[in-house]
Amino acid sequence: EETTGGTTGGELCDPPSDVAFEFQLVPGPEDFVDVEYDWLCTVQEVAPYKDGGTGVTMSCTDGDETVSPDPTLVIDAKPATDLVAFSKGMAVRMVYGQAVPWWTERWVRVESVGSGDLLIAGTSGSGLAPSEIVDLFAPFNVEVMEGVCAPQEDFCGTIERLEVDFIEPQGDPPIAYPVLDGTFEVIAGDPGISTWVVTAQGFVGEIQCTDTPSHWYSIGMVFDGNE
Repeated sequence: EETTGGTTGGELCDPPSDVAFEFQLVPGPEDFVDVEYDWLCTVQEVAPYKDGGTGVTMSCTDGDETVSPDPTLVIDAKPATDLVAFSKGMAVRMVYGQAVPWWTERWVRVESVGSGDLLIAGTSGSGLAPSEIVDLFAPFNVEVMEGVCAPQEDFCGTIERLEVDFIEPQGDPPIAYPVLDGTFEVIAGDPGISTWVVTAQGFVGEIQCTDTPSHWYSIGMVFDGNE
């Protein structure tokens, strides 16, 4: 669930940190195709990937059909993650999607079968609720806060760095974990959930470029036992 709050204004924020979160399904969907997979999988191997990062290779089914060849989900992040919560034989559900308006949006969620506990979530796109199947960042609600950083001029107009609040709604009161654009944090307890907000930005006013989304988010979450 995604909402937006705050007011435009803000202050000069510290520069973004050197953070990165890339996710890729190998083999992945064809280019320029809108698709969303919902697979039940068994983890076969967790190992360093040849092009960098860590890969989780799984045997999966799509309904009654076997997915062939076995897919590998590759996570390449800075700070790095070894995906230590995954082990051979684990039963997981993976939702992976792609949408192509004038640009490519992608998202992924991997959760434990049965409990539905978050293991991996990631998105690269113009919104934080792209999936038609799952709530990508559950159990967290996600709220985008404007007015935290002063807007700055960009090639395509005036752009603002945003704060993403990950909210545990079951708390009394609910607990919010704020993570600013260009920041890595471990949130929600010990062990916690590693959270990369690589990009959370939006235009203020008119956009000077064509075929350009008003907002862009590149975010990853991994349950990997970090403290």
